[in-house]
Amino acid sequence: MIGDFNVHWDKAELPHSRQLHDILSELNLYQHVSGPTHCGGHTLDLVIIKNDPSSRLVSALTMQDISVSDHYAFSCHLTTRPRHSASKSHMARKLRSVPSADIAADMRSQLSSINEHSHVNDLIDDYNTIVSEILEKHAPLRKITIKGESCKPWYDETIHEARRKRRQLERKAKKSRLEVHRQMYAVQCQTVVKLINQCKSRVLP
Repeated sequence: MIGDFNVHWDKAELPHSRQLHDILSELNLYQHVSGPTHCGGHTLDLVIIKNDPSSRLVSALTMQDISVSDHYAFSCHLTTRPRHSASKSHMARKLRSVPSADIAADMRSQLSSINEHSHVNDLIDDYNTIVSEILEKHAPLRKITIKGESCKPWYDETIHEARRKRRQLERKAKKSRLEVHRQMYAVQCQTVVKLINQCKSRVLP
């Protein structure tokens, strides 16, 4: 938090100043400004962050009287790093790159050798074995790693589902080229934007 708190931070004995000191202590927050920020010689403008001894978020904080206000101008360096969610791995097949005709041809060839008079459980086992072998031949299982995305504290499952529905409607609208589907997609786009704005207003200051 950065701004004019209109409290004499340097006068801890004053009631309002003492209250602010106590609040920051209770919330485990640290105030960085130590010198006067006002022409009256008091510290009114504050820079407050989480009280973390290992943090180097705020540095090179300076004050300067530029004679355009009764408050001094102050500047500082803020060092932040984007937070990312952990990478995820899963096994998948690249079926889209395999011609369906090739798989169909192998299926016809292999399934023709199955004894149709076998017990139903044996037929199921044979079918599963053949399908697995054909899939492994054309599109072997591979480990896919998805890099973690930047963490967004306002992003939740509701937004995720709304975006997923938006993608579905977009594909449908492009495929059918019907006006009704285009309108459904447009409405869903507005819904996603509205949800994001609502969630941001709840989470972000």
